[in-house]
Amino acid sequence: MRRILKVVTVAAGVLLLAESAFAPSVFALEAGVRGMYWGSTISGDVQTVTNGVPGTVLDLKSDLGLKDENVFNGEVFLKAGRFTFRVAYTPLKYTGSAVLSKLVVFDGIPFPPGTPVSSKLETKMVDGDVQWDLLNPDLGVVSVNLGVFLRLKYVDGSVEISSDNPLLPLSATQDFRLPIPEIGAAAGFGFLKNIVRADARVSGMAYSGSHLYEGDTFLSVIPFPFLRLQGGYRFIDLKADESDIKATLKIKGPYAGIQVAF
Repeated sequence: MRRILKVVTVAAGVLLLAESAFAPSVFALEAGVRGMYWGSTISGDVQTVTNGVPGTVLDLKSDLGLKDENVFNGEVFLKAGRFTFRVAYTPLKYTGSAVLSKLVVFDGIPFPPGTPVSSKLETKMVDGDVQWDLLNPDLGVVSVNLGVFLRLKYVDGSVEISSDNPLLPLSATQDFRLPIPEIGAAAGFGFLKNIVRADARVSGMAYSGSHLYEGDTFLSVIPFPFLRLQGGYRFIDLKADESDIKATLKIKGPYAGIQVAF
């Protein structure tokens, strides 16, 4: 951990020195809000561990019947010279119903075969980013940026299974909370003074049998001042290996977005 902190400190110092060579851009400020409507699809599995005893591995779709959902998510940002600060919020909720084809043990509670159940997976993700643009040359009609960023993601989620049989009132819920640091890279190309842009961000971190990888790529255009329309594709690949829950989640799909910036 100390070595990582030293590397981050040295990198930040180098970036600050590089920034001083471009002093006029330090005072360029931009703030904005970005909202997206995401056509997300979900896949994966979940397993609880109760008092050291593993439960049934459940496929989110074939066993629990969770359905894909369209969701809203958004971010606010502040750009100061070569530095960009972002805070993003992504609420996700997937529900479904199924008739269990096997004995299922979830959070220590057995659900017999043939039991009709309703299930829900819900997560709230909050991201905090700090990005440094290492390269940001303006080549006239074309501009380029290449940067790196640090992200802290907090995932607050739960998985719930409830029996729909009134004669068998069973219900079980397992919560999970994951603070995950990430390292990422961002790149973009702008055309005609950034009226048209292509951008991409990727980030990730792997640790102790768990991992998180995610990416966001999009095209955008400015039809009117201060307004940018976007279309892109986003994915999240999460594997959690905790003492009381083991889960893999893959969430992906296209989205349409709108950004207002000043």
